[in-house]
Amino acid sequence: MPIRVPLQIRWKLLLAMLAIGISPLIISAWLNVRGLSELGAMLAQQSGQALSEQTRANLEQMADNYTRLVDRERQLIELLVRIQAADAEKLLGAAAPQNGGVYWSDAFDRADEALKLQTLPERYQQPNAAGEQIPAPVSFVHQAFFAASPVKRSEVLAEAVKLSRMTTLYREAHRHHSDIVYRQYVALENGLIATFPGHGGYPAEFDPRERSWYREQKAARDFHWSSPHTDTISRRAIVTATMPIMDPGGSFAGVAGTDIRLTSLLQSLVLPPHLSAASAVLLTTIDPVGDTADLEIVIVAKTTGNELGRTWRELPRVERLVLGNERDLNVLKADMRNQRGGTIRTRYAGRDMFCVYRPFGENRSYLVFLVSATAVVDPAMRAAQYALASTKRQVDALIPIAIAIILAVALIAFVSSKTITDPINRLVDAATRIGQGDFDVRVAIKTGDELERLGDVFNEMVPQLEEHTRVREALNLASEVQRHLLPDGCPTIDGIDVAGFSIYC
Repeated sequence: MPIRVPLQIRWKLLLAMLAIGISPLIISAWLNVRGLSELGAMLAQQSGQALSEQTRANLEQMADNYTRLVDRERQLIELLVRIQAADAEKLLGAAAPQNGGVYWSDAFDRADEALKLQTLPERYQQPNAAGEQIPAPVSFVHQAFFAASPVKRSEVLAEAVKLSRMTTLYREAHRHHSDIVYRQYVALENGLIATFPGHGGYPAEFDPRERSWYREQKAARDFHWSSPHTDTISRRAIVTATMPIMDPGGSFAGVAGTDIRLTSLLQSLVLPPHLSAASAVLLTTIDPVGDTADLEIVIVAKTTGNELGRTWRELPRVERLVLGNERDLNVLKADMRNQRGGTIRTRYAGRDMFCVYRPFGENRSYLVFLVSATAVVDPAMRAAQYALASTKRQVDALIPIAIAIILAVALIAFVSSKTITDPINRLVDAATRIGQGDFDVRVAIKTGDELERLGDVFNEMVPQLEEHTRVREALNLASEVQRHLLPDGCPTIDGIDVAGFSIYC
């Protein structure tokens, strides 16, 4: 049985061709993955930096624009309060009318039908005994008058009759500016307060002269914005714009004031949708007494909501602003103490935040914009993820191509290897037959390459090998004949020593 050459060459050729065919694909895929990954990382880094700077600039611009917008509204309110104070001074300096519609606050508590009370639950509320906010009836037809204890109503009735003529002015202010104006009133040194829209709910111990806005105005004697404080009736956070009322002799007679709910004043503040859900806007105030380290930044109101919309709400209890580290908080305190705005990057509520803050009027209040840095760079991260996803799609697309190439290379290697192994097998078979003494064998290799030349040389070698074999056999025969013709040893002759040996040709 002829001996076959193991197909090692075929498998080596197959592996070589696979390596040649697949290596470019692997290298190309690796270069693509690496290149796109580096591109994605570079794009994310550069875009993140650009977006961070752009967002910082946009936040600062938005804070400045909103501050200017609020300033215009504050100027409008200042004009209303100045008109209100001037009208009150004019009426108080004039003679009292013969009759006037004076309704004391307890009439509103009894819900007198003549008052034409209305319920606007989205604007006017008051807490019940359980502390829950319930609608508070108000009248846009009449003012409510209240005399602080122990002042008797008869003692202040003349001033009440005079001030009752301001109802028309109040109605016009509410008709045109109801989105800002919450309550308007005149409080006098004699303990009388007239409020519009009319309402009840005053506690028996209420005295307008003890309220912070009244004391601040009495000290300022000019237009003044109060610090944020709590409304007596609704218990909501408000600020009060006040103007002094002077009597004809130039002495301080009282205060004309307008309450503005902080949430109403701030409701027009709108953040971009992609930042809204990851942001917070705070209205804060500080206590300016003591060193910077001893200051406390108190949150008066803040926004709540998601990307679909945000609303302002007052906090039911005191909440202090806490940042990620003390150094950032001290920077914020120092700037607020000196009525400066600024921008820092800090941590708030466990998140990395851009913090932009601006003074809110002259009453130690600040608007603080906090936007998540993660939300800012999120578009850049999405771009990097898109690049990586594109790379994965390209690699996935290369897999079937690689499989097809492997199969094609395997088929080509299998077919092409036969052109090498078949001639070698024929040479092996011929050599085996020659070893068995068959010198008539010849190989026919027609590959047109070195293998064909090897076959020709093999065929030329066979006659020569046959001739050498015959010569070798003849020499062996002659040597055998010589051995039989010559003696095996030296002859023995008495008296003579004979020595020698035979050399066979």
